[in-house]
Amino acid sequence: MTQFSITVRLMDDAQLETVYQTQICRDFPENERKSLERMRQLRDLGLYECCALEQNGHPCAYAMFSSAPGCACLLLDYFAVDCRMRGQGVGTAALDAIGRYTRGRAQGVILETEDPAFARNPQELAVRRRRIAFYQRCGARLTDLRLWLYDVDYRVMFLPNGADLSDGAVQSAMEQIYGAQFSPERYAKHVRFVSP
Repeated sequence: MTQFSITVRLMDDAQLETVYQTQICRDFPENERKSLERMRQLRDLGLYECCALEQNGHPCAYAMFSSAPGCACLLLDYFAVDCRMRGQGVGTAALDAIGRYTRGRAQGVILETEDPAFARNPQELAVRRRRIAFYQRCGARLTDLRLWLYDVDYRVMFLPNGADLSDGAVQSAMEQIYGAQFSPERYAKHVRFVSP
């Protein structure tokens, strides 16, 4: 397997707009996408980081993180490898780079992945299971937490930077992050933790 040396850097506004229009809109369904304007608002409030992952100065992936003041974790809101580089080990190297990037300022990274139990067909089920298995191979733990967010059902995973956190601590961090991003009314309407 090819070895990748991936670096993480914050995107400038022009790069964010390009990545949003050419990649995020392709990689994520509309019902799972924040608007570009909302990303900018959250970034300007210090609650969002828009990162380019690069191999030898060339973009190979992107990662968007949500945070909250005083929160021990970051939420990986969006992550994808350039479609031309998938299946080559770039995703694994990119998650390793994300771990290095977040180490020292977060106890870990929270991931939300679409719940296989709600797949609409066998192909979607296979993709969702593959995604979970990929994150597990990279060191993430599938928690018992389930989240309903804006009409989409997710399983919650946790990628620790050192010691693992309990599911309760992960849920508390998510509540902090979403509580910082949404009004109480919007939070009550669109964010719900679901018992398994």
